Amino acid sequence: MNKLINKLKIYKKNIFFGLVILGILIINFTLVFNKDLKKQIYNLSNSPFRKVTSVLFSKIKKNMPIKIVKIKTHEGLFLEVYSAQKTNAQSFLSRVKLKDPHDGYFQFATQSSNLALSDINDDGVLDIIAVSFDKNQKGHLNIYNFNYDANKLVFLGRK
Repeated sequence: MNKLINKLKIYKKNIFFGLVILGILIINFTLVFNKDLKKQIYNLSNSPFRKVTSVLFSKIKKNMPIKIVKIKTHEGLFLEVYSAQKTNAQSFLSRVKLKDPHDGYFQFATQSSNLALSDINDDGVLDIIAVSFDKNQKGHLNIYNFNYDANKLVFLGRK
């Protein structure tokens, strides 16, 4: 009788551990094949962060130089514009979220960069070019212009 009871206890333990291992495998496969769920769990376990990836100074207008900052946070990629006066105080002017979640570099004027200034539409005003990659790792050039009258970034297009 004791042998039978011992066998039942061992059998119950084996079933319990088997179910635990099966549950862990199901969770792992779910996370591997469901990228959105994996990202949500990753965001729950990660604390918010803010990383400056690139900074540009521009004198698009001589009387008001600006500082353009590309930032990666837990929410995505952002472009922020600050006034860059000669004093140390910088005032925030505008912020826009890029459509793609990943930062990247491209070859621009013989240099590798992830943020650049160039007159794309030949209007005499320097445009802001920010590189990003979508979830399929397809690269995009996001083109913005800073509107001094409204103090905001204006989306011009995406290539």
